[in-house]
Amino acid sequence: MTSGEDSVIVPKSATAATTPSTFVRMPLSQHGSRKAIEHWRGFRGSPLEQNQQRPTWVGVLRSYEMPGRDEIASTGKSRRQLASLPIIRWNVAGIDLGSERHWVCAPTRDRSGREVASFGATTAELLRMAEWLKARQVESVAMESTGVYWIAPHEVLEAQGLQLLLVDTRQLTQVPGRDKKSDPTDCEWIQRLHSCGLLRGSFRPEEAVCMLRTLVRDKANLVAESGDWLRRMQKSLDQMNVRVHRAVSDIDGVTGMAILRAIAGGERDSQKLAELRDRRRSKTEQEIAEQLSGH
Repeated sequence: MTSGEDSVIVPKSATAATTPSTFVRMPLSQHGSRKAIEHWRGFRGSPLEQNQQRPTWVGVLRSYEMPGRDEIASTGKSRRQLASLPIIRWNVAGIDLGSERHWVCAPTRDRSGREVASFGATTAELLRMAEWLKARQVESVAMESTGVYWIAPHEVLEAQGLQLLLVDTRQLTQVPGRDKKSDPTDCEWIQRLHSCGLLRGSFRPEEAVCMLRTLVRDKANLVAESGDWLRRMQKSLDQMNVRVHRAVSDIDGVTGMAILRAIAGGERDSQKLAELRDRRRSKTEQEIAEQLSGH
């Protein structure tokens, strides 16, 4: 048949219908498109398979490159590079901090290898840690900035004359090439990176600056909290219809605080509360008493 919307090319004989390869042109009314789609259906022994070999799973797997193979190769290469890196500083240690125990890795006394020791989190244990490091002639110690656990060891070791390096945790995770066989614990990995000069410490000011910074931060926190408590007191007074913030400009001023202390002491007479006004106030006692008459 000639081409048309309902034209279909079929085999000429019944035996051809059972052949492995047939050519079918789908009508436009069935497909819904302006272009006819040609479907090849090939089976074993068909001319299609003879001309073009069908892919097999074995061939696909042989030609397929496993994802991450380059990454695995680069990791192994980086491990070899890290193992061959020169050690810049021998007298360094690494500390893995915890809430109850601290693990320390430092070189041995004869510099033949490394050893790991565990210490508690108390002040006596931290002092014993400092003596243990000094006995191995450690000059610099690297530790992670884990929560607030690093503050006490940092201050104690710094007071004992050791150089401290406070390292961000992201730096340790970004360095590739960690070998679980040679560096099974975090303290060993920190010590190895510190000995190769691959760690950069965070800024830590001197003790006097830290104390001043703590005072400034505490003052800022107290100022922010005082504003919250003033709003809470004002809300409670509004619920009792005691309009102190209308009677005075600031409830934390001289007149406002005097009125609040009298109310907290049990005074409820608005006239007596108005007598507590400062003489420099522009409003009279009668005007203040009207605002303080609650229900």
